[in-house]
Amino acid sequence: MEQLTRLVSGTKAFESLWKQFSADKFAHAYLVTSADPVYLHEFLVYASAMALCPKGGCFSCVTCKRVFALGHVDVHVYPKGKDKILVSDVNEIVGDCFIKPFEGERKVYIINDFDTMSPVLQNKLLKTLEEPPENTIFFLGATNESAVLATIKSRCQHVHVDDTSFEEVMKYLTNSGINEVDAEIAAGFCNNRPLLAEQYAKDKSFYKMFDDVLDAIKNLDSSKDALLCSAKLASYASKPQRLLQTLLLIYREALVYHSNEDMLLLKHKKNDILCIRQKYSQTALHNVIDLLSKAKVKFEYNCNASAVIDTLVLSILEVKHICQK
Repeated sequence: MEQLTRLVSGTKAFESLWKQFSADKFAHAYLVTSADPVYLHEFLVYASAMALCPKGGCFSCVTCKRVFALGHVDVHVYPKGKDKILVSDVNEIVGDCFIKPFEGERKVYIINDFDTMSPVLQNKLLKTLEEPPENTIFFLGATNESAVLATIKSRCQHVHVDDTSFEEVMKYLTNSGINEVDAEIAAGFCNNRPLLAEQYAKDKSFYKMFDDVLDAIKNLDSSKDALLCSAKLASYASKPQRLLQTLLLIYREALVYHSNEDMLLLKHKKNDILCIRQKYSQTALHNVIDLLSKAKVKFEYNCNASAVIDTLVLSILEVKHICQK
């Protein structure tokens, strides 16, 4: 909790909201964006606590503690234990938001993953945002701003939660008790998304996958190795985006090593990355990264996973040998 509070309160987004709330200036709706969905969910809870706290966001009073426990009667969080917002949720919000707060001066609606809502559901909320009830604040969380209707955006104040640096994520993870080796991999894999990185850092299966994929790539030297490599990668085909992100991290690190060794993220895997870098020219690595992007599209279209992986491995071998140093 202490680590997370420091991380959240150190952002420009938090400072901006704190200044507004301290001056008793509240917009009726905020579109809050971040690349880290887990971090974003937590940020919205902190923003809600700050909006309701009689001390302006002490994070230690009874009001703040109840908000953090998601037990405050005037804080409504959606979706309610489900993966997505339903029509019934939107109807409930529209119907209940005009009821006065029970305890304090205002009430809060947190709508997580707003960008995953269909245009139809977003439009059902539009009139409420156009003619908002008094003393009610809507926090709409989104990781993909482009999926939010322009009409919704025009009714909200936009707040972007600052992107955290690799060093900041490392500090957060290590201060949370995660060793440096694991923290490096999780931070690099999650593209500096701190709470998502923390989730992966506590998942032992994630590190097994990383080590297996790294070993498969290190030993992919000829067509004789392709079958074994494909088999190893295919064992993680049930989570294709995680697999591709791991491959992308490894090959990007090899490409970085070509240019500037000091810019490596995975310093504790330096020898493994060097082994891969020595086998690929810079042109080959650029082409491999392009192949991974194409494979990602195929997975998004639900193409056969084994076929995509087999083709990817053979294509990597091909560009590796065509683009010899």
